[in-house]
Formats: sequence, C-alpha cells, structure tokens
Amino acid sequence: MKKGVLFLLLFSLGTPVQAKTLTPVDWQRLADCMPALTEIDGFVKDGIEGDSYPQPYASIYYVKSGKGEMGWDYAEMGESLSLSITDCANATEYLNAMLEPSLMDTPLSVNGKYEGKRTLELNDYIIQCGYVFVVRNRFLVELISSGREVAFDQLEKLIAAIKFEQLESIK
Repeated sequence: MKKGVLFLLLFSLGTPVQAKTLTPVDWQRLADCMPALTEIDGFVKDGIEGDSYPQPYASIYYVKSGKGEMGWDYAEMGESLSLSITDCANATEYLNAMLEPSLMDTPLSVNGKYEGKRTLELNDYIIQCGYVFVVRNRFLVELISSGREVAFDQLEKLIAAIKFEQLESIK
C-alpha cells in the first residue's frame, strides 16, 4: 500500500502542468473598445483598421489638419496620433518584451492599475512619444504621437476615452 501511494505521488510530481490556452478574440471586439472621439485638439480621426491573424489587433488613427507656421501641411509632415490594442493571448513573451523599458522610458501606472511605460524618442525631424501598458495581463495598449511637438496631453485624452470596462470584460 505504501509503495502505491509513493508511486502515485512521484508520478503526479513528474507530470508537466499544461498552461490554459486562451482563444484570441476577433479584432472587431477590440475595435469596439476604441474611443468614439472624432477629433482631439486639431487631430481628426482618419480611420480604424484591424485583423484577427496572427495576433488580433485594432488600431485607430488621427491626423492633424491644417497648416503649420511655415505653410506646410500637418498631415504631410507626419503629425499623427495612433492607438492600438493587441490581444496577446498565448504570447506572454511578446507582451513582456514590449514592456521592457529603454533609456528614455519612464515606468508608469495608467489609471492606477495598468502597468506600463511612457516613451519618448527624439531625432532631427520628428518627435515620437507614447504610452505602452497592459490590461488584464493580456491586452497590449500602445499610443503613439509622431510630429514636431510632444503630444502627451492628446494621448492622455485618448486614454481617458478608451472603453476599459468593455476591454476588461473580454474573456
């Protein structure tokens, strides 16, 4: 009797535990969580796109309309905002890699509960700033501003308009 219990114990300890596989969602469910804003401080909604393969994602874009001080068209200068939500079900390595901070990144907590980072990249012609954070250890949220000015204020308005409750309820 003792040998049988010992064998059962050793057998159960040696059996690998299978991780629960999550079913990725259709990209349209991610798109439904996007802000309904059509304009943010001169940036006008330019469209939404997405795909369900290989990793489901939805992205929304805003471009700045009008002309700058030198008469250049903002859209031609690359003045834009973007928001992407990616379902990283079963892709935890990718999720963790995206959250790794670089030298110019600042760790942060969005809405007091979503861990991530604030990013800033400068070069001769363009400034890119953004936020990257995770919802429910599954959904990667990336916001990026590209242009001649830092646009953290506009990105924060986008964050405030994300339908977080709806995103968190996705199983």
